Amino acid sequence: MTGPSAHPGWELAPGWGAVDRPGDGDHGGRLYVAPLLSGEITVLEGAAASVARAALAGHGLAQIPAAVAAELGVEVPDVETEVVGELLQELVELGALTVRDRS
Repeated sequence: MTGPSAHPGWELAPGWGAVDRPGDGDHGGRLYVAPLLSGEITVLEGAAASVARAALAGHGLAQIPAAVAAELGVEVPDVETEVVGELLQELVELGALTVRDRS
């Protein structure tokens, strides 16, 4: 199987911690991620927190827009799949997320 629906999903990278506060702040709440050794905290707010939350909940790229839309109370077309992918790639490059191994 290929394409976005075949994406195995993401998980929190080894050595990283996360604190989820969906009721804090703006619409979508806040998700805090940090490497446990340095403790440098990255704060994801609003829609970005919702995207990361959906990824960590095990949704693949094709399912994340629907999960985010449901959480934020918007229509699925309002959640831009390209932007979702870019954010997740940034979190992988940061070291906070890794692609789940389904082997």
